[in-house]
Amino acid sequence: MKFYKVQASGNDFIVMLEGEAPDKSRRADYAKKLCERKLSIGADGFLVLDKKSDNDLHWDFYNSDGSTAEMCGNASRAVAKLFIEKLGGKSPVNLTTGGGITEIEVVNQLYSVKMPICQFVAEESQGNVWNTGVPHYVFEKKFDIKDEAIKEFCRENRFPNCLNDKGANVSLWYKKQDQFFAVSFERGVEDFTLACGTGAAACGLDILKRHSDLGDSIRLQLPGGQVNIRKTNDSVYLIGDAEIIFEGKVD
Repeated sequence: MKFYKVQASGNDFIVMLEGEAPDKSRRADYAKKLCERKLSIGADGFLVLDKKSDNDLHWDFYNSDGSTAEMCGNASRAVAKLFIEKLGGKSPVNLTTGGGITEIEVVNQLYSVKMPICQFVAEESQGNVWNTGVPHYVFEKKFDIKDEAIKEFCRENRFPNCLNDKGANVSLWYKKQDQFFAVSFERGVEDFTLACGTGAAACGLDILKRHSDLGDSIRLQLPGGQVNIRKTNDSVYLIGDAEIIFEGKVD
């Protein structure tokens, strides 16, 4: 079976095409097997793409533990690049995800993702809960992603009171001088990733809510690179680059 390895801001994915991928009933197991680092290809997620037209694409998305996710902003950028450069797709790309339809457009060689859902959910005791396609419990908190105490803090806050038993991703941000740093502890991965698009959007919205003097856009430094978050009256955009790393075959 042919696969592609892609990444956006260090958030990496294994991608197969419908018709060449395992049956749907076997995909969760394949995700766990193929995404395991050091023992397999290794990735944060596994996706199966179904091309409907030159501008329309559907995906079937699995986290590295085999669970599903409604939306992933970085994967949206990465598969849009793959779709356009390898599969005959054209910009703008209308991508159907579990969280709705999102539009990805190439702007100045960057990929701009119109997030399908971006809304404030609730204020909890320590932070705010946002839904940016998937839920994020957002805290203003300085972090070191190698610090076990920070990881334990995220594990303890995976289940805010306002959500169901699937819980939320936990996203952290802080300001140092004039720069904002952000990171996400992702459910389904149960660890920090180098980047999380929906988490970046949630942190960006949280920062703009707390710092109205910043206007309608902000640049975030993630462990895997920089992204821009831009807010309009009715939409939120995640903007950054993407890369096709390599392609190969697997049994």
